[in-house]
Amino acid sequence: MIKNSLFLFALLTGLVSIGDDHIVYMMHTDAHEIMGQKQPANDVEVNLWFSDKNAATDTKGQKSIISTEKKLCYMIMKGQKSYLEMPIPVEFKKFLPDQVAKMMDVLKTTVTVKKLEEEKQILGVKCQTYSIVFDMTMSTMQMKLFVSEEVPFDYSAYREKYEDTFNRVTRQMLDENSHAELAKIVGFQMGSEMTMDMMGVPIRTRMEVTKITKENAPEGMYLPPADFKKLDKLPMPQAPSGTPAPPAPK
Repeated sequence: MIKNSLFLFALLTGLVSIGDDHIVYMMHTDAHEIMGQKQPANDVEVNLWFSDKNAATDTKGQKSIISTEKKLCYMIMKGQKSYLEMPIPVEFKKFLPDQVAKMMDVLKTTVTVKKLEEEKQILGVKCQTYSIVFDMTMSTMQMKLFVSEEVPFDYSAYREKYEDTFNRVTRQMLDENSHAELAKIVGFQMGSEMTMDMMGVPIRTRMEVTKITKENAPEGMYLPPADFKKLDKLPMPQAPSGTPAPPAPK
């Protein structure tokens, strides 16, 4: 009885935390047309789950998992029913197809980060704004990132355990200099605005956190599905229908 009373007191006063942290983003991409192919506006929900030992980002087509116990990162391709298993720290280039790895050596990206004076409120959280420019060989991407350390969960633990690994998985084509530049940004990403120039066509994407809760992650969230095939390397990207794939660099 005493133990139960102490546990209830700790729970009510916030000394005991039940469940995982769950952050939900909504990502919107404006309609656009490239080489005669029209793409309608698109909305995608992105779910981030994390606990003391595991974290996962989950979307309709792909999921990335980090296990601090196993020191492994999984990249799961849902449509292909396959996944990569990568040791942490992740060296993503080792898991790229040879043609893509060669292209990565040729198509260099320069990243420039600048802290801006403007602020933004998202879900009542005051966010600092950073400007990021990705200067790539064939295109340019400009981004505003809205971040905050004043979030209703332990951001310092998230940053220490998961942030760098997720950055390396989602920003696969960047070198160490680019990652060092991005490390200047301190704060949890609450939102972003991005414009990417693709063959002279601006593609605009916006993303914001819509919900932050504490709840139990769905069963299997932190594991690749048992019936999925483990790959040694990422499969070659497929060109859109009617568009020839670019030749590999020599």
